[in-house]
Amino acid sequence: MNYWMIAAILLAPTTAVLAAVCIRQRNHLAQARMRQEDADAFRREAAVLRGENARWRRENAALHRALQAEQAHADDVERALIHAQRLADDAGRRADQANIRRIDAERAISAGKMRTDLLEKQLTQLQREQRAQEQLYQDILRDRDDTIARLQDQHQKRRSRKKGEALEQQITINDILKGI
Repeated sequence: MNYWMIAAILLAPTTAVLAAVCIRQRNHLAQARMRQEDADAFRREAAVLRGENARWRRENAALHRALQAEQAHADDVERALIHAQRLADDAGRRADQANIRRIDAERAISAGKMRTDLLEKQLTQLQREQRAQEQLYQDILRDRDDTIARLQDQHQKRRSRKKGEALEQQITINDILKGI
């Protein structure tokens, strides 16, 4: 029995050491399981984050494309605005030139009206003068006719007083006056 006891005494520390090693191994195994579970959870979380990162990258790329499209559109709008400004400036210059031409035309029309008024006044004056001259001419013709009639009367009276013979080719005042 001694042997059993010796063996039991010798085996007791070995058993205790083995039990301690076994407990330690169990603790290590539990810690390893926990680390494995943490690693699995980390992997799952990393996979989710990679998915979100990929989604964010796609969204970022889409936003970048949209930004570039908006910048291109803004450049187009700016070019169109510059072109429209140039057109507006040209239209403004043409309007100013048209206004200057309008003012010049109004001045020319006003000057034409003034010349027309002056010419109408001159025409009226000339018509008055012509009427006055026609009246004067009529008066002169009447005086001439009166003078001719008087001279003819005097000539008739003188002829009747004169007994002489007249030449056949003799020209009388009546013949001269009839020729005029």
